[in-house]
Amino acid sequence: MKIGISLTGVSYDDGSIYRYRNYEDSVKEFYKYVINPLREKGHDVKIYIYTYDTIKTNDVLSAYKPIIKSKFINQKEQILIPGTTAQGHNLINGLRDMIGEDLDLIIKARFDIQFFKNPFEVYNWDFEKINFLWREPHREDLPLLNDTFFTFPYSMLESIIQGILDCELKPYDNCKIALHNIYRPLIDLVGEDNVIWLDDEFKTANQNQLYKLTRHE
Repeated sequence: MKIGISLTGVSYDDGSIYRYRNYEDSVKEFYKYVINPLREKGHDVKIYIYTYDTIKTNDVLSAYKPIIKSKFINQKEQILIPGTTAQGHNLINGLRDMIGEDLDLIIKARFDIQFFKNPFEVYNWDFEKINFLWREPHREDLPLLNDTFFTFPYSMLESIIQGILDCELKPYDNCKIALHNIYRPLIDLVGEDNVIWLDDEFKTANQNQLYKLTRHE
């Protein structure tokens, strides 16, 4: 398969703007458990980056190969899509940069996700569908999904972009927690059978055995 990995959001912050994040804390494991295993299976893996310009911009460009497209924007001058958060805005714009690319599958990830295991060995993924890792327990009556790492077929790219936008602008069930409530808009766009989660247990980004987020206050 031709796989595009979309890395969006904060690649480096020393804590002076929001909170500490550094791609260097997780890039080694990202290659070890995600990129290299996919390449070893014969997949063509390419990187797409949409992040902020920092003192480490050139280091980021050197760390990920091959980068097909990259944008480093000025965080202080950023103008958001009206009604969206910075997270949603950056993800939408990063994915828009992939429209027209020759890809079969897209992996959405972030710079500060440090894997302990290969997620494609831990779970059984269906690359013909949108795959999320698990449900989050903020409201157990809703399918609030982990939004840090998910995959979807390239043919659903524009539906994903619209689903993210709808999640940001329409408070489904009066619940807006980051992009966790994306299930509802997505099933409206692609159908319930095409959106799945791989683990039936409730987990969070901070309480799971697959990865950790290296951000901290």
